[in-house]
Amino acid sequence: MRIGQFAEKYKVTQDTVRYYIERGLLVASKRGEQFFFTESD
Repeated sequence: MRIGQFAEKYKVTQDTVRYYIERGLLVASKRGEQFFFTESD
């Protein structure tokens, strides 16, 4: 799922998700400039 879908599912903002990724709290696959999450992430 994309960052927007992830944010909506977990009721947080996209900026919050990006912050967590930058801090290493979340791990996401990155394709180009987009982050993707899978169930295993």
